[in-house]
Amino acid sequence: MVTKKSGSIVIVILLVLFLINGAVVDALAICEPPVFRPDRFHIGTRYLDGSPFDPSTDILDIADSLYLSIYAEEEFCWESGFGYGWALVSYPSLATITGGVLGPDAYGGGIYSSPVREIVGAPGDGQWGDFHSQNDMYFGPGLYLDNFLYSPQSVGDLTVSFWHLSEGTGSGYWDPYGVVDSIVIHQVPEPTTITLLALGGLLLRRRRIACK
Repeated sequence: MVTKKSGSIVIVILLVLFLINGAVVDALAICEPPVFRPDRFHIGTRYLDGSPFDPSTDILDIADSLYLSIYAEEEFCWESGFGYGWALVSYPSLATITGGVLGPDAYGGGIYSSPVREIVGAPGDGQWGDFHSQNDMYFGPGLYLDNFLYSPQSVGDLTVSFWHLSEGTGSGYWDPYGVVDSIVIHQVPEPTTITLLALGGLLLRRRRIACK
């Protein structure tokens, strides 16, 4: 005969076993490295005041700067000691990319970041790096890398790409697995410059007419 007391004890025991089993499963879980595919990561852009910038429709005044971010579409794990890294690169060199921090949806550890131009064979300017942690690091879904400062240097169309790098890049040579995501930013002169160019053109035209 099963009493109410003994039934409660059985329930408590089962609950404890369930919790222990979950902890064991988590402890034995294998950290799967991320599969870098375009459908899993994308580059985000915004102005320094936080307002959105859409590279597919917006044009950037070269007097302005942007923050670049990397978003992960799902959770993945970066295994401690595993030899691969990332890079955010602009080309041709019409802009600089500096800085970069772990986003709020990354847990455990930090990033090492340095200029891409220090790497032999790099395709442009920007930042590259890897992660440092004594334990496995988990990312996403959400903001994975953040606050890369993008500063235009000249007018023209510029491509910004997020790369997946192999451990060979750590030896000082550009050794990528490939591009994960890319955007194109259209950069134009600031309004004052455009106005001065227009006035200069009118003055030249008047001078030519006067000389005739």
